[in-house]
Amino acid sequence: MLFRSRCDLKIIGVVREPFEMLVSLYEYWRRCNFQEEPPQPIIQVAITSSFREFLELAVRKRVLETYESFFDVGGPAWETTRLIDFDSLQPSLEAVCREFGLDPPTGVERLNAAPSRVREAGSYLAEAGSLVFEVRKRFRWYYEEAPRFMVRPDRAAAA
Repeated sequence: MLFRSRCDLKIIGVVREPFEMLVSLYEYWRRCNFQEEPPQPIIQVAITSSFREFLELAVRKRVLETYESFFDVGGPAWETTRLIDFDSLQPSLEAVCREFGLDPPTGVERLNAAPSRVREAGSYLAEAGSLVFEVRKRFRWYYEEAPRFMVRPDRAAAA
């Protein structure tokens, strides 16, 4: 039976600028120490191929879900879903927790954080070439619609 009425499930999602998210995901999968070969082709491509080939599969061949699909935008749980901008994670998470009647965490631990170093985005942009426009097109919702829905510190302060 499909659940079609209001859902009491609370979903807190963290979204990130799509190109940054793709670079981060690519780097994470490349440095991850998998115990066995991952079955997902997208992870295999990230491990063995160039960033451009990874983008081809992720974006052009639409292997990675978009945010609106992943978070079921407009679906039964959308009313109780809050999206947080990655760049304002801590203050936005605190605001959402208060709204949902939860105790806000005192700190957000980043378990899969990259090693301490500055990421050189220029090399990824150069390698991506025209695929940057494909990223923008595929993740259009993030750029055009999501800002209205994301909890950010300026909105959190007004709440």
